[in-house]
Amino acid sequence: MAIELKLSEEEVTQFYIGFLKLKRLYKFGILYEEHKGRIQRLLKLCSEAEKEGISIGQLVKLSELANENNPVGLSQLEKQRQWHLSDLRGMETERREIEKEKYRLKAESENYENVLFLLKSEISTLEDQL
Repeated sequence: MAIELKLSEEEVTQFYIGFLKLKRLYKFGILYEEHKGRIQRLLKLCSEAEKEGISIGQLVKLSELANENNPVGLSQLEKQRQWHLSDLRGMETERREIEKEKYRLKAESENYENVLFLLKSEISTLEDQL
């Protein structure tokens, strides 16, 4: 289209910027110009964050905390990671305890079924004697 209209790159760029303004996507144009080579990674990051239910604000906060020039932030991230790990360990311990209790209750149930069977047999024998 630009060739047919004999427009320069500068004119085409201005039209494109005008188009983005009309669509209220002007910041997208700026973002694209600043991050041309990283757009795919940015889109993947946004997509993965959306899948995980992470907001853009949370991503920004996380990147601020994870900044290697921010030792306090890194320390906070490590504390949170340790907290989550201990929480996961606690959940695993709890899961094992539940499995043990489930096994114990199953064994107890089988024992009561055996007792019930014996009692029914005894009742049947006593009824026969009567």
